Amino acid sequence: MTLSQLIIGWFYYGIVFMGLSILATFLLNKVTSKRWLPPLIINAVSILLLLGLAAKGLVPSNQQAYALYFIYMPVVAASVLYNGSLVAMDRIRIFMK
Repeated sequence: MTLSQLIIGWFYYGIVFMGLSILATFLLNKVTSKRWLPPLIINAVSILLLLGLAAKGLVPSNQQAYALYFIYMPVVAASVLYNGSLVAMDRIRIFMK
């Protein structure tokens, strides 16, 4: 699998998960004042769900790589990129003053 196939797969299969991840990150940003905390919470919940579903047998062993690449990774990447862009915009605003 090439990087371009992975990215295309993210936006084709994981767009709903990415949107919900950004929404959850937005809501967590309203609750916490630290920008690094919401992506860590999203990451922890995603790992627990992935491992829990795999342990219960709801994700077959031949589909675990698919779940990792197209569900877990886009969720975490969207959360990190969203908060990273917020931090960058905050720093630009501070620099412009």
